[in-house]
Amino acid sequence: EGFTTSFDWKIKILKKLLVGVHLLHLNGYIHRDIKPENILMESQDQPVIADYGFIKAGTRAETLLGTFVYMAPELKLAQAYDNSVDVFALGVTFFEILNSYNYRIKGNPYDSIVEHCEPKNQSKLIKGTFAEYEHSVYCKYFAKVITSMVVTIPKERSKVGEVIQWIANIEKEIELREKAFRDNLLEAMDKNNKNNEKLNQEVSNTP
Repeated sequence: EGFTTSFDWKIKILKKLLVGVHLLHLNGYIHRDIKPENILMESQDQPVIADYGFIKAGTRAETLLGTFVYMAPELKLAQAYDNSVDVFALGVTFFEILNSYNYRIKGNPYDSIVEHCEPKNQSKLIKGTFAEYEHSVYCKYFAKVITSMVVTIPKERSKVGEVIQWIANIEKEIELREKAFRDNLLEAMDKNNKNNEKLNQEVSNTP
């Protein structure tokens, strides 16, 4: 309560969550219950991953555990799985955070999320007040990030480290686009000012 919910803030929080889960995986653990309710805010800019009741030491597991909406398909089918189930749960969680609502449906959310991230529907993915050119770029790239995280085939699902790098690359591209936008705007304003000065000069020279 009282926290800002700007898009930039959400991305900052998501990046920190990715780093947290990445560290878990590097140390040989699977969380198995990533969801918004298990993300606590220590401060406005510091999320904490909580509830380690289902955590598993090792790289593989078979026990059916977790919260249904956030469970990867292989987990729901009681198949052997690895830490990519955390990536799937993060993908659903990211989708919810970017949309500012809880994604409560029955069954596998994959198809609905992918449909939501389709190019024709990307305007619905992220709600914000930023400029249209920013809006389209954010939607385009983060739709791809999210859908890569909720792929139903585990071996084709993005790794946490890959998502971290992907977001870093997106931010660099956004920064370059924003710089180009500002430079073009300043150039247009300068040109307009020069035209106005020329017009004023012509008017003043008119008998």
